[in-house]
Amino acid sequence: MNPAALALGLGLGGVGLEYAIAWRKRRTSVFRFSSTMSNLVCGLGASAVPLVLPPTTMLLYRGVYERWALLHLPPIVAWPLGLLALDFFYYWAHRKSHEWNLLWAPHAVHHHSEDFNITVSVREPYIGLFMLAPFFLPLALLGVPPAVYLVGVVMHVGFGYLEHTQLVDRLPRPFEWLFATPSNHRVHHAINPEYIDRNYGAILMIWDHLFGTYTKEDAPCVFGVTKPLGSTNALWANVEHWVRTFRAARKAPGLATKLGIVFGPPARLDDLEGSSAGRTDDGAPPLTTAMRGWILVHFVLTTAWLAVLIFRLESLSPTHRFLAMAFVIFSSVALSALIDGKRFAWPLEALRVVAFAALVAFAFPL
Repeated sequence: MNPAALALGLGLGGVGLEYAIAWRKRRTSVFRFSSTMSNLVCGLGASAVPLVLPPTTMLLYRGVYERWALLHLPPIVAWPLGLLALDFFYYWAHRKSHEWNLLWAPHAVHHHSEDFNITVSVREPYIGLFMLAPFFLPLALLGVPPAVYLVGVVMHVGFGYLEHTQLVDRLPRPFEWLFATPSNHRVHHAINPEYIDRNYGAILMIWDHLFGTYTKEDAPCVFGVTKPLGSTNALWANVEHWVRTFRAARKAPGLATKLGIVFGPPARLDDLEGSSAGRTDDGAPPLTTAMRGWILVHFVLTTAWLAVLIFRLESLSPTHRFLAMAFVIFSSVALSALIDGKRFAWPLEALRVVAFAALVAFAFPL
């Protein structure tokens, strides 16, 4: 299973619907072209990585379950308790992704967007699920079957897809208390001081209530990260916090201090660098209608090509898989450069178009 591809497919299917609702409510301002395309381009690159990397998390989970499971739960117990436990362990995986720079580095990609709409659900890092895999291995040891784990992951992807919108107001109080509603998740993505590091729940909010991290949405949310990325570049988004973390750790004296940075909170890194909260509107200049059309058309073409390759994955050699992944990530960089208005954007785009034609003609005939 490719969770990033699943999220991208759901996201693309829902963009038109959410935009139609936004247009009907006269709230199309929740969609800005540069931010929306940046989110989609990030999701495109993340969906290509599993072409090369196998479903490592699932293989690891299955291996632990088959070799070292301490219990063998009957289905009537494994399914309800397994799904509930998965949500519990996800809470802690998500929370630590905000508290440790080591895990915030990939997770920050999902939070970079300064807008909040359904496309944020597909803005995923290249290696995010792999980094969180160890958090779920206790489930395998306790005898939760791989099928339950797989269904739980799909449920979390699908539920998360519904949470990323500004068009749904607060729901009745029991729903807001129990579930990760759009209102609760808006708080999670906000950089208002009172909202930072709150509402980690993916499906249920009971863990936030239990561990003291729940906050209700009161003030309007300001979205983004406290150290703005200032770019739509998908590749840079995936490495920027790694660079900051290890640069600071390299300069720090002593092993304990270095580890304190790697496993410390992002706020400590911001303090070391003198960073402060703020928005940059992604650093993207206004785009002409023709430029928007070009970017959108070539994003759709690249996405369609990737979808065909995912369906033909078993017939592709390792070399072909690597070429496809490299091209999709290169495409995300080239399209991001167009969005950002970089001087090198058009030479890079010309190279990308030629490479795409060559790949389709010689390496991947459709």
